[in-house]
Amino acid sequence: MPIVTVQMWDGQSVENKRKMAAGITEVMAPFMNNRPDKIHIVFQEVPLESWASGGQLSADRADLQEKLAEGRPPSGD
Repeated sequence: MPIVTVQMWDGQSVENKRKMAAGITEVMAPFMNNRPDKIHIVFQEVPLESWASGGQLSADRADLQEKLAEGRPPSGD
């Protein structure tokens, strides 16, 4: 039973997670020679204050804060 773990920032909608799950399963099932129902996906959402890159907390990045204020999920660089 393959398990795929996706770590991402908080804020993805349930619909986006559905799309990610479908896409990941579509790719992984034939690659792993398994039926789609045997592919397990775990979404781990991490708060921006618990994620850093380039020595800076994501919560301190103005560009991410603007996206959140507009109701858009933050996206990676």
